[in-house]
Amino acid sequence: MVTLPHPGSLPLCGYEAPNLSCPWTPWTRERLLSSAAELGWTRPPGAPTAVSEDAPEAQLGPDFGPMRLTRCQAALAAAITLNLLVLFYVSWLQHQPRNSRARGPRRGAAAGPRVTVVVREFEAFDNAVPELVDSFLQQDAAQPVVVAADTLPYPPLALPRVPNVRLAILQPALDRPAAASRPETYVATEFVALVPDGARAEVPGQLEHMVDVLQAGGARLVAAPVASANPARCLALNVSLREWTARYGPSPAAPHVVGVLEAAGVRYWLEGGSLLGAARHGDIIPWDYDVDLGIYLEDVGNCEQLRGAEAGSVVDERGFVWEKAVEGDFFRVQYSESNHLHVDLWPFYPRNGVMTKDTWLDHRQDVEFPEHFLQPLVPLHFAGFVAQAPNNYRRFLELKFGPGVIENPEYPNPALLSLAGSG
Repeated sequence: MVTLPHPGSLPLCGYEAPNLSCPWTPWTRERLLSSAAELGWTRPPGAPTAVSEDAPEAQLGPDFGPMRLTRCQAALAAAITLNLLVLFYVSWLQHQPRNSRARGPRRGAAAGPRVTVVVREFEAFDNAVPELVDSFLQQDAAQPVVVAADTLPYPPLALPRVPNVRLAILQPALDRPAAASRPETYVATEFVALVPDGARAEVPGQLEHMVDVLQAGGARLVAAPVASANPARCLALNVSLREWTARYGPSPAAPHVVGVLEAAGVRYWLEGGSLLGAARHGDIIPWDYDVDLGIYLEDVGNCEQLRGAEAGSVVDERGFVWEKAVEGDFFRVQYSESNHLHVDLWPFYPRNGVMTKDTWLDHRQDVEFPEHFLQPLVPLHFAGFVAQAPNNYRRFLELKFGPGVIENPEYPNPALLSLAGSG
């Protein structure tokens, strides 16, 4: 509210007003006449004793006729009207569909990024997600990036604090809307790039080039190789839009690791989810992304790569990286230094006829078991090659996962799968 001070002493119809400090208000003649005595105004000498109600309006001065807007009030009314128009426009924008606002002219750098980078699967304790995100932001500071995880990562990810980098927690929660558990909620671009943990954006304009190839060729999917010492080849990429995952099959690392272990005389067997996938359909479980092998701890010294991994990271002649995992006392073999598709090697040792180990994770299947399941080991088809497995592997799996586990597949988070598939 804008107020104007009264202009001091002002003769009004023969009355002298004291020095007032109040908002300027245009009064009618009737109001002036009825209020003069109440305000204690005095008549100066020679002033008329009364004012006739039918006196000409000019006697009251130019500002005291029938009520009209002053310049200040007109400006205030205009400002209020403008504010209402702005509020109406903002409310209208908020009710428009997200895609209709985000999509517009998409040609040229001025239109902004056309691709959202999505990072879906990564290890909690051993990942390179912050470095991956930084590599894309160095090429385009406005690049949208969505890091999707089932639960809040711990340790926390050191992601840049910018609006275009989002962390999406997919596990439903009562204090969040259902849409917050769906990755597509965070995507406002026409295209999505599923980028594996450990990758780097090293070629300027690669995402835009992939979009151009995608549009020119009429395909629905375009893949780009990740830098590696291994020759580039198709890994039978299977993209699941329902689970927002890209699954490589068969695993390029598993046959190589098994070959090294067999050549070194290290006893190994398919473990956990890898054995379960082999028993069900001879391949990796669709929602899994790594391979688990159990090994005898006493055989570790037979393998040159495992001995080297005890002291630090070792890169073999094929470019595979052998190292100790940061989560516990076990080994990890990665496809390359930039591609973290991997095989985990879990060292077990016998104690009173029971196979045990020194590192236990909070997994249902991570339990001790009788050594007789490994005496002898049996061959089992897995991911395009033949690997060693426990004898009576059905009983072995039911010991770890529960009865009927082979015949009754269960997604790790059934509620999440149901939510993602709804709507």
